[in-house]
Amino acid sequence: MNPLESIIQALRRSLDFTGRSARAEYWWFTLAWALLAAAAAAFDLLVLKADLASNVFNGIAVPIATALVFIPHLSLSIRRLHDQNRRGWWLLATLLPYVGLLLYGWWMGQPGTQGENRFGPDPLPEPENPTKYF
Repeated sequence: MNPLESIIQALRRSLDFTGRSARAEYWWFTLAWALLAAAAAAFDLLVLKADLASNVFNGIAVPIATALVFIPHLSLSIRRLHDQNRRGWWLLATLLPYVGLLLYGWWMGQPGTQGENRFGPDPLPEPENPTKYF
């Protein structure tokens, strides 16, 4: 799946908190969100002359961008946890100061369980058997 397909699939499944999502889908969507947030911050700084140094939410574009992406990113994070055979409730661990953020980054970077797990089939295609043609 290419980057654009990953981002589109994450947006299509914005309200789908079931199933599994691959690492590539998560990281491409997160990169797109980071670029959107940077563009929103630049708009707030340059056009609206917002003082983002004292509070990033002083402008209007950053809060709007955050609100637009919150639910899709939440559902995608839960599906990533499902890919590792963890319940979505583990996302509440991110509320722990410092440790939660480290755990979240660790979990999002870990590969999913191979094959089917209790949350559904593997989002990655089956690797081709190299002995198939011999």
